[in-house]
Amino acid sequence: MDAQRWKYSKVMADDKNCYPKLTTPLLLEKQASEFYTIIIFYIFQVEVQAACYTCGHLPSPNASGANDNISIIDREKDKEYKVDLSDNKFSCSCKMFERIGILCRHILWVLKDRGLIIYLKSI
Repeated sequence: MDAQRWKYSKVMADDKNCYPKLTTPLLLEKQASEFYTIIIFYIFQVEVQAACYTCGHLPSPNASGANDNISIIDREKDKEYKVDLSDNKFSCSCKMFERIGILCRHILWVLKDRGLIIYLKSI
């Protein structure tokens, strides 16, 4: 039991005293590093990086202004995903948020594209 308590206290101390390196200019990444545990943050950080560097928008053939369904291309996975914005709720066809509880790169890309994520002045 003492060994388990020691490991637990070490993990908790490491989590509180560890500041991971930020890899994108997004304020959201910095805020996530303060709230998530280190392991969850690293999972989220992969999604934030992909939203910034490997995802893009596919123009819809009948684009007519405000569109509730956006097609996102994920160049890393070489696949197309649909992000639904209806009723001010975000959902993605990859279902990562429903399965794991972390926003996927596709929704993060849409938030970034729409200006809903703030950039840091400097990293």
